[in-house]
Amino acid sequence: MELANTIPLSEGFHEACFVQVPPPIGMLPSSDVRDKAENAFDEILSAATDWQPSAVQRKGVSSPAEILEFSGRLKILTVIS
Repeated sequence: MELANTIPLSEGFHEACFVQVPPPIGMLPSSDVRDKAENAFDEILSAATDWQPSAVQRKGVSSPAEILEFSGRLKILTVIS
Protein backbone atom coordinates (compact mmCIF):
# COMPACT_ATOMS: atom_id res chain seq x y z
CA MET A 1 0.00 0.00 0.00
CA GLU A 2 2.97 2.31 0.43
CA LEU A 3 3.40 2.51 -3.34
CA ALA A 4 -0.32 3.17 -3.82
CA ASN A 5 -0.08 6.17 -1.47
CA THR A 6 2.70 7.86 -3.46
CA ILE A 7 0.40 9.11 -6.24
CA PRO A 8 -2.14 10.91 -3.98
CA LEU A 9 0.72 12.43 -1.97
CA SER A 10 2.49 13.63 -5.11
CA GLU A 11 -0.78 15.21 -6.28
CA GLY A 12 -1.15 17.19 -3.05
CA PHE A 13 -3.57 14.95 -1.16
CA HIS A 14 -2.70 14.14 2.44
CA GLU A 15 -4.30 10.71 2.37
CA ALA A 16 -6.52 8.53 0.24
CA CYS A 17 -8.89 5.64 0.79
CA PHE A 18 -8.19 2.27 -0.81
CA VAL A 19 -10.04 -1.01 -0.99
CA GLN A 20 -7.76 -4.03 -1.22
CA VAL A 21 -8.73 -7.21 -3.03
CA PRO A 22 -6.84 -10.48 -2.76
CA PRO A 23 -4.04 -10.94 -5.27
CA PRO A 24 -3.44 -11.75 -8.02
CA ILE A 25 -5.11 -9.23 -10.33
CA GLY A 26 -2.62 -9.03 -13.18
CA MET A 27 -2.88 -11.62 -15.92
CA LEU A 28 -6.38 -12.67 -14.83
CA PRO A 29 -9.24 -12.83 -17.31
CA SER A 30 -11.49 -9.77 -17.04
CA SER A 31 -14.32 -11.99 -15.73
CA ASP A 32 -12.17 -12.98 -12.72
CA VAL A 33 -11.24 -9.35 -12.04
CA ARG A 34 -14.94 -8.43 -12.27
CA ASP A 35 -15.75 -11.20 -9.75
CA LYS A 36 -13.17 -9.79 -7.32
CA ALA A 37 -14.64 -6.31 -7.70
CA GLU A 38 -18.17 -7.62 -7.18
CA ASN A 39 -17.06 -9.47 -4.03
CA ALA A 40 -15.58 -6.22 -2.70
CA PHE A 41 -18.55 -4.07 -3.75
CA ASP A 42 -19.87 -3.41 -0.22
CA GLU A 43 -16.43 -2.24 0.89
CA ILE A 44 -16.02 -0.13 -2.28
CA LEU A 45 -19.42 1.49 -1.70
CA SER A 46 -18.56 2.22 1.92
CA ALA A 47 -15.20 3.70 0.91
CA ALA A 48 -16.89 5.91 -1.67
CA THR A 49 -19.67 7.14 0.60
CA ASP A 50 -18.55 6.86 4.23
CA TRP A 51 -14.79 7.43 4.27
CA GLN A 52 -13.56 10.75 5.63
CA PRO A 53 -9.96 11.94 5.76
CA SER A 54 -8.49 12.13 9.22
CA ALA A 55 -8.59 15.48 10.97
CA VAL A 56 -4.83 15.43 11.42
CA GLN A 57 -3.00 16.26 8.23
CA ARG A 58 0.63 15.40 7.77
CA LYS A 59 2.82 18.44 7.54
CA GLY A 60 5.90 18.74 5.43
CA VAL A 61 4.81 16.22 2.81
CA SER A 62 6.01 17.38 -0.54
CA SER A 63 6.07 15.98 -4.02
CA PRO A 64 8.90 13.57 -4.78
CA ALA A 65 9.30 15.36 -8.13
CA GLU A 66 12.22 17.68 -8.65
CA ILE A 67 11.56 21.42 -8.69
CA LEU A 68 12.72 22.98 -11.91
CA GLU A 69 13.40 26.68 -12.23
CA PHE A 70 13.82 28.47 -15.52
CA SER A 71 13.85 32.00 -16.82
CA GLY A 72 13.28 33.48 -20.21
CA ARG A 73 10.41 33.34 -22.64
CA LEU A 74 8.09 30.46 -23.29
CA LYS A 75 6.81 30.04 -26.80
CA ILE A 76 3.73 27.87 -27.09
CA LEU A 77 3.26 26.04 -30.36
CA THR A 78 -0.16 24.78 -31.31
CA VAL A 79 -0.18 21.78 -33.55
CA ILE A 80 -3.40 20.99 -35.38
CA SER A 81 -3.58 17.61 -36.98
